[in-house]
Amino acid sequence: MPIRISLFVCLLLLLGACAKREGGLYLVLENRQYGYMDRTGKIIIAPQYDAAMQFSEGLAVVGQKTAFGVINESGSTVASIQYADIRPFSEGLAVARIGKTFGYLDREGALAIRAEFRNAMRFSEGLAAIETMDSGKWGFIDKNGRKAIAPQYDYASRFSQGRAMVVVNGKCGFIDKTGALVIAPQFDDARDFSDSLCAAKRGNRWGYVNFAAKPVIDFVFENALSFREGLAAAQDTASRRWGFIDKSGRFVIPPQFESVLESFNGGYASVRLNGKYGAIDASGRWIVEPKYDFVGKFVDGLAQVMLEGAIGYVDVNGREVRAPTE
Repeated sequence: MPIRISLFVCLLLLLGACAKREGGLYLVLENRQYGYMDRTGKIIIAPQYDAAMQFSEGLAVVGQKTAFGVINESGSTVASIQYADIRPFSEGLAVARIGKTFGYLDREGALAIRAEFRNAMRFSEGLAAIETMDSGKWGFIDKNGRKAIAPQYDYASRFSQGRAMVVVNGKCGFIDKTGALVIAPQFDDARDFSDSLCAAKRGNRWGYVNFAAKPVIDFVFENALSFREGLAAAQDTASRRWGFIDKSGRFVIPPQFESVLESFNGGYASVRLNGKYGAIDASGRWIVEPKYDFVGKFVDGLAQVMLEGAIGYVDVNGREVRAPTE
């Protein structure tokens, strides 16, 4: 029986997809097999895989049964289907799991950084967070596999705006690319920096701090996501509904949604209302009516939608370019 990617896994794959798609290929599902189409809906790579991810940096991860490999946009194999796990390419490298350890593949499918880590993250701003096998601590490596920041953290995230979140004794702080602690561990949770602000949690409330860890939006939200394009998704404590705030902390799109996948990206945001996902623009107007099980990012004018496990695509006018049917 072919493997079908669960909705949860699809959310992870789509949220991790590259914002700029180089070759304009989109994932499709036909007869429980995955392939790729162009933005007109023409099939370019015939459905033939049990599992697949969106293209990132001109390459895509595909799978048969429980093994994964990499193809390019002509459908040629770059890395043979033999790996236990591969994650999307970022800055020319992809995390790959061989047995119980993680390393990195290059764009030719060769093992560029040997598999010696307990866990590993995608490269961002030239560095990648890795967890060592011996100590279980997290540090950072460069693209040659050299340890750029010594493993010493309980957990570490990716670099964004020159800073990476690290966890020490259960508290979140931030380091710069030299490994210097620029924000002491003090938060109970934190997002990446974006738009020069960071969503952070103190106790059971979220707010926003600047590069100096100075609060610029009070810790009054039930939950909060990163700022993008001047707005951030935040969950109101009273109604427990999500809306969007500006940098003054004021709701400019009232809290009314059950959930939000992420803050705005390309002028649109995917939100859930009455159990279904749609997409809104920065004024709060519905671009895609809430009738799908999932709505992804708009990339080159198209967003992936899912309905009962089937994949389709809509344009910025909400028109179905490809209906979500198998």
